[in-house]
Amino acid sequence: HLIELLGMGTTLTHLDVSMNRIDFRCALALEMAFRSNLKFRRLDVSDNPLGILGTRSLLRMLCRDQCGLLHFKAQNCGSGEGSGPNTDPQVFNATKPEGRYTLDFAKPYHRALLRALY
Repeated sequence: HLIELLGMGTTLTHLDVSMNRIDFRCALALEMAFRSNLKFRRLDVSDNPLGILGTRSLLRMLCRDQCGLLHFKAQNCGSGEGSGPNTDPQVFNATKPEGRYTLDFAKPYHRALLRALY
């Protein structure tokens, strides 16, 4: 919930969320929260289990013209779960977003999924 609210602020330029157990779900929420924030410049997500999916979200932020992100630090973020019994079955694929989604809007990740699909 906090990440979603931080993205609404227009004055935030740096954010350090290192060592906060941020996974691919939270990385997508970060991407959607800051996707239109031109003042946001630096992000530190070091020592979080981002995995490949979370890293992709951060790379998409760098590529987006509407996002001001210029640098992100992601040391020790290679291990993260992509799928498994404890993983949310709703996984966003930006290159192939089709499929059925069952979303629970009480979950920040599901709200971020809706924003990504919209």
